[in-house]
Amino acid sequence: MGAGIGSRPEEWVTALGNEFDENRLFESSLSRDFGFVVADFSRENELWACHLVILQVHKLDMAIEGWQPLPEVVRARYGAFPKRVVAKNLTSALVEASLSIYRVADEKLAELENLWIPEANVGISVIRDPEFAQSEEKSVGDVYSMYHSPAAVIDADRLIEYH
Repeated sequence: MGAGIGSRPEEWVTALGNEFDENRLFESSLSRDFGFVVADFSRENELWACHLVILQVHKLDMAIEGWQPLPEVVRARYGAFPKRVVAKNLTSALVEASLSIYRVADEKLAELENLWIPEANVGISVIRDPEFAQSEEKSVGDVYSMYHSPAAVIDADRLIEYH
């Protein structure tokens, strides 16, 4: 698509279009929310660089008149996406591709189970709480979001083999 980890904010606009929400929590952080895709940037030496990409899978069924969560350029290139992604189907495909999957032991997030694919530095959040699933109009076992961050490190003592 022309943008990714290390890309500047303007490269993301070129790749995904100029429909985004922008947030700044700190002077050295910037987040651009393109709907389904969020790019987070940090600033060093006056230059912004993407360090985290989030796919907000839970937004795939949120299309409303005049707005689609999936940027047009992504729809044009990859076609329609499913309204929901079942984690079991995704993890089966990842295991088939010989990738390791671990559960991340995390007592803080009762609503979501976090999975980690160390070979790709990818995290997957899966809905595990029925009340949360209902509030989001999803099902337990649906993928909520995915993220990629090359700098992410998860302590080995927090990882539990998934398959």
